[in-house]
Amino acid sequence: MPPITLGDTVEHFEAVDYAFASAAAKRWKEMTPEHCTFLATLMAHAREGHLALDLANHPLLPAAESFPGLGSWVKSEGSLYYLQKNWALETKILHHVHRLAHSTPPPLSPQPIDPRLNPAQKEAVDKALTYSLSLITGGPGTGKTFTAAALIAASGLKERVLITAPTGKAASLLGTAIGQRFQTSTLHSLLARQEEGVPLPFDLILADECSMIDVRLFSHLLSCIGPKTRLVLIGDKYQLPPVEAGSVFADLIDAKTLPITELSQSLRSDRQEILSLSQAIQQGDVDAVLRVIQVIETPTYPFSYFLEKPDPSTLFKHFGQFALLSCMRQGPLGVDALNKRLFEQHLASAPAGSYLPIPILITRSDYEMGLYNGDVGVVLHPTGMAYFQSGKEVPLRALPPYEYGYCLSVHKSQGSEYDEILLIAPEGSEHFGREVFYTAVTRARQKVTLSGSPSVIREAVASSSRKRSGLVDRLCASP
Repeated sequence: MPPITLGDTVEHFEAVDYAFASAAAKRWKEMTPEHCTFLATLMAHAREGHLALDLANHPLLPAAESFPGLGSWVKSEGSLYYLQKNWALETKILHHVHRLAHSTPPPLSPQPIDPRLNPAQKEAVDKALTYSLSLITGGPGTGKTFTAAALIAASGLKERVLITAPTGKAASLLGTAIGQRFQTSTLHSLLARQEEGVPLPFDLILADECSMIDVRLFSHLLSCIGPKTRLVLIGDKYQLPPVEAGSVFADLIDAKTLPITELSQSLRSDRQEILSLSQAIQQGDVDAVLRVIQVIETPTYPFSYFLEKPDPSTLFKHFGQFALLSCMRQGPLGVDALNKRLFEQHLASAPAGSYLPIPILITRSDYEMGLYNGDVGVVLHPTGMAYFQSGKEVPLRALPPYEYGYCLSVHKSQGSEYDEILLIAPEGSEHFGREVFYTAVTRARQKVTLSGSPSVIREAVASSSRKRSGLVDRLCASP
């Protein structure tokens, strides 16, 4: 669809944006072309995951109040305009945050706090035990997982504890790291069987990787936190926002109206250089990023890996050390094309009689089998068996849907760590902003190599993909 210039900005509309505006125009005959442009712009922003359109940034657009009848389609808060469904979801979050902020959870029988915790970690534990809703945020290597384990131990709870996350992989990783047999679940499976507003039967819920939770899921989760439950939201606000709408976790932190603890002390020596690089990305310091990061034009993909005998015990040693990530899903350097190319090269170069370990990524959870969306496994060709780090061995024909895992999208790499990453940043990566580089860089423990043009890197690091909303202002304005 042709772009339309509005002042200093250019809007790129798609067919659905025009269709939305046209449907309104057929219903309200008094609408002008400018009003149709306003509605198309509103739909375009919502399609990109923004909850609100700020007319202060679009002075050439008319305000919705200038024509009647759109109350069931459009809502406003000051200069912010929403599609009705996004306004309703944001308003529900606002309501439940205030409800939880003013509630007092039942007393516990707390145990001594682990003396190994640093002051910020102890503060996080204290707040989590005191309040119904609290947040823990921090970058890589700052001890979020260790703090979560110490929190559970200090609570004195032996049951009715839930560990959850947007993906099964993230929930499983936190559960395994804590090392106790509490219930784990993805948020999607947990809430799929939980009616909105019905309290979940837990005394303590730890939700990890909260930067990935979209506005709809956040609204549903908060509505299910009853007066007897403590909810602790854990994550890194600088990571990529959800694929769907909203940046709720980052908004809650920026509002500063809830008990929040930021863990900033790096606890691992192998993270220092990565931490410095991630901080430069956070600050949008393009020159510092280009000085520190190794940038190459033509990457070499290290996947000439074969076995002389079918020994599953060696499979994950190789694939856990290195990850190839791409910012893009489509295109010649996107995840799909790279996975196809690398699989073909890997298969063609296999010596006769060898066994070929093929990395795969589960794309749909199978709860009965205990495999979750995002789980990484290895298919050992030609045995026809798939192996997973959990110890599961599954025949290839019995697997839930999967894709090749030679290359992962940065989105799907969240929650994982590798000694080294190679990040592919083709043209178009700049649209994901600095968050895509920050998320990719913080997957690495020791080394980051980037393949992309300096112009793409500059444009990405200088911009943000944070989704716009009115949540921060509305939280700060409410008593």
